[in-house]
Amino acid sequence: QGDLELAESKCNACLHQFPDFYPVYIHIARITPKSITAKQIEAIKNYVAEEHSDSDALAFVLGHYFHARKEPENAWKWYSHANQLRAVRNAERGAAYQPVESETFADNIIEFTQKLESVELTEIEGEAFEPIFILGMPRSGSTLLEGLLSRYPAIQKTGERIEFPNLIYRLVNENLDDGELTAKLLAF
Repeated sequence: QGDLELAESKCNACLHQFPDFYPVYIHIARITPKSITAKQIEAIKNYVAEEHSDSDALAFVLGHYFHARKEPENAWKWYSHANQLRAVRNAERGAAYQPVESETFADNIIEFTQKLESVELTEIEGEAFEPIFILGMPRSGSTLLEGLLSRYPAIQKTGERIEFPNLIYRLVNENLDDGELTAKLLAF
């Protein structure tokens, strides 16, 4: 957590010296969103309306501000606007979220994992095994879980396999029969 009072005082000192340095509000919104004044809120709204490169982040500030003040309609309005601005910004950077493609891929992965149930991966070099796949979002505890499971002598960990998502993507899209799938997974 750190020293919130010190962080707040540093942010306020920054605003006092540089009143038009809007990115500092991103930090203030995380520390004490209720401390932002009505005059500052109006200035942030105007800044967001001018469509600066960080307008999406400042629209999130407005969402945090109204959320902290228990004004859910206004919070929702600004969070929605921030997400729209972020989507545009991500598209400009080539990082656009494509919900239909993502949902289709998720459905394909589910279908693929069901197909894996029929694949025999029980022996490598004469040693029986059954793979355990741990999947998770970043910072969700998947590495911790792997570490805990690997304390059991019969479980060996492989670490984070950064090539695994690419392999799965290829396997999901190749429509392999069981024999081809088994061969590719064993080679991995």
